[in-house]
Amino acid sequence: MNSDKEKIILLEHSSAHQDILYAQLLFLIESGFKPVLWINENIAFKPDIIKGEYDIIKHKFYTAKERKVFAKELKKFVKKNNITNIIFNTAQGVKARNLVLRFLLSRVNIFGILHEAEKLSGFTQWTLSLKIKKYFVLNDYITDYCRSLNIKSLQIKSLYPFFIPYQNNVVKDKPRDNLLICVPGEVSVERRNYKFLVETIKQNRKKLHLSLKFVFLGRPVNEEGRNILKTIKDNNLDDIVATYYNYIEEAEYLKIINESDIILPLIDPEVKCFREYGFSKISGAYTVAFSFSKPLLTHVSMKHIEDFRNISFFYDYNNLIDVINSLALDKSAIKKISEKYKKIEKFTFEYQRKNYISYISGNKVT
Repeated sequence: MNSDKEKIILLEHSSAHQDILYAQLLFLIESGFKPVLWINENIAFKPDIIKGEYDIIKHKFYTAKERKVFAKELKKFVKKNNITNIIFNTAQGVKARNLVLRFLLSRVNIFGILHEAEKLSGFTQWTLSLKIKKYFVLNDYITDYCRSLNIKSLQIKSLYPFFIPYQNNVVKDKPRDNLLICVPGEVSVERRNYKFLVETIKQNRKKLHLSLKFVFLGRPVNEEGRNILKTIKDNNLDDIVATYYNYIEEAEYLKIINESDIILPLIDPEVKCFREYGFSKISGAYTVAFSFSKPLLTHVSMKHIEDFRNISFFYDYNNLIDVINSLALDKSAIKKISEKYKKIEKFTFEYQRKNYISYISGNKVT
């Protein structure tokens, strides 16, 4: 399958999920393929991070007309270059379905990453699955959920494409005295319990270790999000919590993640999407933590997930301040968890490269 630098398309039609493109490109390049990254021109992908031979083709994908051009050019490219395999980085939703169905009767193999596994029960995903028979999901607990649905016509496999070689391009600063806790993602109260964190910081400001700093690494998406940032400003918490009002460039985003000590997903039972995040989907906070081998600061309600038990510090509504103060006093536990990633096979690059290529090719990779 991978002789003579076979071209294989890695496609992202949306402007999201760029964080897992990097690893897949590396998997393909190091396995002897010539990947073609076919992407939405608005995606925040940083091409200079990846070293190796690959092509990038960018298209507009906003209007109906632009989506038609995207699909037409894709099909033309596939035919001209004898492409036999396409991997959809986001294999869900109507827009993905419309692209996939153009290849329904062709011999092109299509694989896909499913980000919201609860969609498997829906009609749109059913039509996508007329062509896609092999899906990746981004954690073992999501694989367990998919298998519980007992859809015998589909194959589901866990994939951990969480390797961003950004560190190789960075001259590390001198060691910092402060402990930086990062909350990645757009400031949305539906996805993360910002109200709890801000209120906890406000009520316990005098108890907080002086070295503790937080960063909300995303802009507010609506009025509720803007109110969170306003609360921080109105209560003079700016010296403890750094915030952004505007779009964050990918280079800045990755830089802050790299500099952070701990990733805080802020997902707990008070969050609207809590159940999904514990069974059928993964938060971007988890993926960046995995990508940079960062410990997670996780609510105890997520303790049923094995990965989190391995690489998390846990807190509840009553002890968050005690937990983070103890980490600020002694950062050695943080270092131990970061080093633990190397000892867990599923978090190693080579294991996931073989896992990815074997699933796509149907052959065991040694």
